[in-house]
Amino acid sequence: MRNMPDWGKAVFERFGGVNKVVNAAGTGALNQSLAALSYGGEVALMGLMTFDDGLLEFGSLMGKGATVRGIAVGNAQMYEAMVQLIDTHKIRPPIDRRFRFEDAKDAYQA
Repeated sequence: MRNMPDWGKAVFERFGGVNKVVNAAGTGALNQSLAALSYGGEVALMGLMTFDDGLLEFGSLMGKGATVRGIAVGNAQMYEAMVQLIDTHKIRPPIDRRFRFEDAKDAYQA
């Protein structure tokens, strides 16, 4: 976050860390992503919008027993092909139940 350069530390201090960070920004935000993690947490690195030639903070990685996992999400052509396949074959996800937004806690438990 541009208005909070140490957002990872702020997340850790406020919540005691988080289990997962989905990093859509890139390696420029990797150290902040690690800082936000609780012990045993994971950074899912899917974005490469920013690059940082700085050093990875291995202390955070090792000290937290963290995992950094790369995720490939494809390109725009792949997305269009997926949408076409879904539309052509009328693929619809099974929906067990629906919840109102106010009942989000119950939805997560379900």
